[in-house]
Amino acid sequence: MNDVVNDFACFEGDTSDIPIDIRRLAVRLKKGTTIDYRNNDEFDALVDHEAEVRKCLNADFLDLYIDVENRVAWAEEIDGENSFLKRSGLQANNVSFFLAAASTLLERRQDGHELPSEWITTKTSLKEKFTKANAKLESDGRGSVSTAFDAAYRAARQWRWIDDTGCSEDRCRITPHVAALIDRGFIAELLSAMNGNEEEEI
Repeated sequence: MNDVVNDFACFEGDTSDIPIDIRRLAVRLKKGTTIDYRNNDEFDALVDHEAEVRKCLNADFLDLYIDVENRVAWAEEIDGENSFLKRSGLQANNVSFFLAAASTLLERRQDGHELPSEWITTKTSLKEKFTKANAKLESDGRGSVSTAFDAAYRAARQWRWIDDTGCSEDRCRITPHVAALIDRGFIAELLSAMNGNEEEEI
């Protein structure tokens, strides 16, 4: 009896028929990593091997959301609990920040700026929109606004809604991740969350 050689095996007993680099990409998605415009080679590999990545994710009841136009992709649950608002640590202030970022992006697009490199704004402008989106913060005073905004900004940078790499101190860039979430129709869900609960974790 001849042994069948598995060209994709990377350890003894490995029966996977998917290249190791693609499996590693799937593992990163399972851990919550967003694959996007920041690494074009990775995103292109994801597009080229979409079926294999989906196979890896589906084994763990995860689905692949991929937006080729905005060049962003992530994994989400397929059991009905895949709401953006279910993500760990998301609070009302983060929702306010997303609404501010989404509003800014829509304004940039209305002005004819379609490329992500043109979605530049300032932290000052985002802070003003953030405050308007959360009237309670404004009534609590300037200190509360600054503290809440700074925390939301850090979270937004971690979740890749904002990219300030190479920008001056007061400038940042809205990312295609925000564009993809807008296209998916999350604005209504976000507004519903804001109306339902302003302070508690969602």
